[in-house]
Amino acid sequence: MIGRRRRAHDRPDAVLWDMDGTLVDTEPYWIATEFEIAERHGGTWNEDHARALVGADLLDAGAYIAEHAGLDLTPTEIVEELLDGVVAKIHTEIPWRPGARELLAEMRRTGMRCALVTMSWRRFAEAVIDALPENSFDLTVTGDEVSHGKPHPEPYLVAAQRLGVDPRRCVAIEDSPTGAASATAAGCLVIGVPNVVEVPPAPGRILAASLAEIDLDQISLWFAEHRRPVRDHRRRVVTVAVTGTAAIAGVIGIGVGATRSDDPETTLDTAAASLLAPMAVDAWAPSWAWDRTLAEIDQVAPRVREVSPFWLFARGVDDFEPFDPVVAEAAGSLIDRARAGGSLVVPSIVDGLDAGGMAAILGDPDQRRRHVEAIAALAEHGGWDGVDLDYEQFAFADDRSTWGTTRPAWIAFVTELSSVLDRAGRTLTVSVPPVYGPGQTAEDGYWVYDHARLVEIVDRVRI
Repeated sequence: MIGRRRRAHDRPDAVLWDMDGTLVDTEPYWIATEFEIAERHGGTWNEDHARALVGADLLDAGAYIAEHAGLDLTPTEIVEELLDGVVAKIHTEIPWRPGARELLAEMRRTGMRCALVTMSWRRFAEAVIDALPENSFDLTVTGDEVSHGKPHPEPYLVAAQRLGVDPRRCVAIEDSPTGAASATAAGCLVIGVPNVVEVPPAPGRILAASLAEIDLDQISLWFAEHRRPVRDHRRRVVTVAVTGTAAIAGVIGIGVGATRSDDPETTLDTAAASLLAPMAVDAWAPSWAWDRTLAEIDQVAPRVREVSPFWLFARGVDDFEPFDPVVAEAAGSLIDRARAGGSLVVPSIVDGLDAGGMAAILGDPDQRRRHVEAIAALAEHGGWDGVDLDYEQFAFADDRSTWGTTRPAWIAFVTELSSVLDRAGRTLTVSVPPVYGPGQTAEDGYWVYDHARLVEIVDRVRI
């Protein structure tokens, strides 16, 4: 955490466990059963194909086996045969991974919340859970209970949502690149414990040789270190993308570029689907595409980290006007539906003052404090997960000669607001125009926002 002491709550809120290859060493069972199915039905199979399926959704695996083994079976039929074979092997012997049961038991003794997030189906997962002490997991998410399997983030988003925790405050334990990608896309810190296949290094990922070598204290230290540069998985400056006239008005990704869509028929769903995990995707929901947003939010929410409706104009220190009364009336429905799909709701507040108006508020300590309190009260009353500030008037309407005065006042404002929101467990995002160079000329861009300082203070920057 830049400039801040480590806090007691840097221990994760929950640990989300993969099962096959992580908790139990069942990957050899799956691979052996794949060979048995191929032989039984006159197909062919090999180790490369088997390794390609490690961590995959079962129906995806069934389709892959049908195609590459040359079997005249449906994916569902193959999955049922796979489950029959692996469950039979589990009933003979459960091959626990070294240190897994001991680490899980330590977590339960210390009150750490745990969930099992597996692409195996319920009837197989229960065979493993039944062999563990009662209440080892608070809940289980299985492959037959989600619409999109790993590497899609939905399994981990669903687990966090059911636990009532922010996925960014969760640690996921995984053994495969597929599972690690799923957890990363959901916002979790990933501890990779490779087994049958290697887990490549990546941002937000820690690799361990064995669960027998780590304990909950070590996991908490890793989690704290992971949070230090980016408070609550924050402070990563992101590149941005662009928009057509679709409901998705912008997407952001950590350390990656984004996909441009100039097609006016591109929808929020299809635009988000075109982005590859582990890119984190945020979306604006503009009022002029509100009907489309409401129509698509259920299918899109599992793929989008944050949704930001264009909600309010700031008309004064504590005066806010709905961007669109229809949007305001539908606020509750959007929040409920977005959260049900695992997406956070971070409404946008737009500077709606005349030239010089917002700069004057930010430059007066008393008015600035009252403005901070008013925004925090809005977020509290609305039950928002955070706030997105789209304050552009002092960049586009004010004379550049005022920027030297406005710049430190803006930084003081976001510092105060970030602190108040952070104490309430909410995030602060700012949407700002770009800066191109380190100077303070027209060619250097919109330096009034002090981008270098900004990224040390807020949770996200959308450019």
